[in-house]
Amino acid sequence: MELMKTTDLTSQLGISSRTLRYYEQMGLIQSIRMQFEKYRFYDNENVERIKQIIVLRKMQIPIKDIIRIYESRDMTVLVESFVTRINSIDQEIFALKELK
Repeated sequence: MELMKTTDLTSQLGISSRTLRYYEQMGLIQSIRMQFEKYRFYDNENVERIKQIIVLRKMQIPIKDIIRIYESRDMTVLVESFVTRINSIDQEIFALKELK
């Protein structure tokens, strides 16, 4: 099992350590703390999950929906989140066209 230190992960993914701690507080990821180490480490599974979360956040999927996606084994939750976001984008487009 390969572990990645927080500082390496944040620089690689372009996110802050505070973001990682927030995802951990929300129960989305888990870090590993080695005995006598002050750093948090992340295994491959959590690194991949962080990458997925970054994509979902770029799509402006709320954290509460991301939590629901990971808690559910059913793909309908993921699809519902995407449909909701697409509808929201459509509404934004319509509003911007009206404004234009």
